[in-house]
Amino acid sequence: MDQLPEVGQSNGYSFDGIKAISDNTHLSFTAIFTYLVRKGKMSGAIYGRMRKEQEDTIQ
Repeated sequence: MDQLPEVGQSNGYSFDGIKAISDNTHLSFTAIFTYLVRKGKMSGAIYGRMRKEQEDTIQ
């Protein structure tokens, strides 16, 4: 996860990289998002938006 670039619109929110990590580990998207925010690679606003999208997908 340290190899992921800063998450933003210009790189498609690193969705493919995050999905690959999630698919190959026991980590959920939310856990990965939280890690990226704590490391300063994702803003709180993007975190909130992506988390909401994940919750909407589940419902």
